[in-house]
Amino acid sequence: MAREALAELLTYVDFSKSFEKVRGYLKLFRRRLYDMRYGHEAREASVRLTIAVICRNKPRAREQEDVRMRIWLTYKQETQRPADIPAQQQG
Repeated sequence: MAREALAELLTYVDFSKSFEKVRGYLKLFRRRLYDMRYGHEAREASVRLTIAVICRNKPRAREQEDVRMRIWLTYKQETQRPADIPAQQQG
């Protein structure tokens, strides 16, 4: 379940942008009628991933935020490595 949710998040969300923009796209608060600009499918995938990582049926917003930050940081570290060093050799 976690791998599927992570694959969905990587499909829907552009993690190369700043964390504030990623967080804005995956809003944590209730859906408003006038604000339909965020990705509902991506938000649901984020909730499923948090449930799988935290092992709690109803994750808190802070836990969701921590999981999103961890994904964003991992993405940034993996994409900003030097081009001449393969991923397997870098410590």
